[in-house]
Amino acid sequence: MSSLVITIKTARADVADFAQDSSCDIEGLQGLRNLLDAAVGSHEPLVADLQYSTTDPVAASATLTLVSVPADDTAVIAGVTLTAKASPDPEEPSEWSQAGSDTVDAASLAACINAHTTLNKLVLATSAAGVVTVTCLVKGLIGNHLTITEGGDSITATGSGLLTGGTGGATSVAKTYSSL
Repeated sequence: MSSLVITIKTARADVADFAQDSSCDIEGLQGLRNLLDAAVGSHEPLVADLQYSTTDPVAASATLTLVSVPADDTAVIAGVTLTAKASPDPEEPSEWSQAGSDTVDAASLAACINAHTTLNKLVLATSAAGVVTVTCLVKGLIGNHLTITEGGDSITATGSGLLTGGTGGATSVAKTYSSL
């Protein structure tokens, strides 16, 4: 199956509404249609970049395996250091609890990643049985450039220090259309 990547640049304040989960896909598509109709009718300035791919994109991912993590051990994702603490400071977004079992610790690390105001724009973390899976939010090759490393012997990152497996995505040079 082919895919089309559309990047829309607009001054509208409600553009984030199009990315929100909706109970009805038709509502989201209708909102997007209204945005495009307004631009075509020259009511609102809009720039759209279109790229295509002949394959469906796949998101890059990696895992962090936790085994009896001591306090102050670290994991680093996309340059952000996350530190294990027996009693994490609630005001410190890069600290996570290592005071439980490996499964509980992995859940704490995943929650820390998902709550971090930088990382939650790049990746999504899930956990199961002491393993945290980190997946790039943007599908395609771009995720293969995100770093993931460990700072001690109790956390093991898969691969060569990068998320891997991202394929597909835009393979053409963007064609730009403007209503400006």
